Amino acid sequence: MDISKNQRSHCGISCALDVLGDKWTLIVVRDIVLLHKKTFKEFVASS
Repeated sequence: MDISKNQRSHCGISCALDVLGDKWTLIVVRDIVLLHKKTFKEFVASS
């Protein structure tokens, strides 16, 4: 497997972060999918 110029490593998590963004993006996506949060108010209440 060749590493493209945009990828930093072979690590799947690292590659996913390159595509999806920083750690906060993954936290927001997790909360939307698993905790069914939909509004900013719901996110603020959980912090």
